[in-house]
This record gives sequence, structure tokens and C-alpha cells, in this order.
Amino acid sequence: MIDEQALADWLTALPTALSVKFNPGPRKIEFVRADTAGLVSMLPGAGLAPDGLFDQPSFQVEIVGRERDRTGLRQSMELVDQTLIGLDSPGALWGTWVNWVGRTGSGPAQGQEDEQDRISWACSYLAVIPL
Repeated sequence: MIDEQALADWLTALPTALSVKFNPGPRKIEFVRADTAGLVSMLPGAGLAPDGLFDQPSFQVEIVGRERDRTGLRQSMELVDQTLIGLDSPGALWGTWVNWVGRTGSGPAQGQEDEQDRISWACSYLAVIPL
């Protein structure tokens, strides 16, 4: 099992374009002074469907910020994505042994702007850990 707080702390330590602080999700934090925030949310997986091959932890990483920071948000999410899919694995990460990390679909995608002039970039990942 991946420790969401450990993963959030690990992502916070990355030197992103906007110095994003990550928090366990899925609840979005309210903006007070910070203009950007990162969320790490565990996702339900495909389960035991095809002989248990997909019974591995999956998670979504999301960066939320002001629309005016669109370029920095994209660059930050791209750095997170490149770091996650380029991990030198296997290794001990986020409270468990991780054999491999990859995307569950395509790369980071931009979400729709909300009523408070915020946009987000998100991508979902699959982590292969020993059972």
C-alpha cells in the first residue's frame, strides 16, 4: 500500500516551476494565501478482473492554480509526470517497495476552469508493488 502522505511529501520536494505543496486528496484545499496546490488521491483500480494483473495501487496527481499561472502549472505537472515515469525502479518509495510506475492513460491533461478562476492539470498513474 502506498502512503499518500509520504507520496505527497516526496512530490512537494520536487523543484517544480511553481514550488507546489502537495496534500493527500481527494478534497481540494481552499486557497488562502497559496496560489497553487497539489493533490495526491488514491484511485480505485481495475481489481482482480483479468487474473489479478491490475490489482495494483493507482493514484492521481493534480496541480491546481490560478488561470494566470497556466504555463507554470503545465510545466510543473510535466516535471512531475517525467519524474514519476522516469523513476529508477525498483526501489523503496512512499512507504513501500515500488517495482515500476507508469501512466494509466495518456499524459497530463488540463481540466476545465472553475468559477474561482482556477485551472488544474492532472494525470493518473499505476504503481506496481509486490503483493
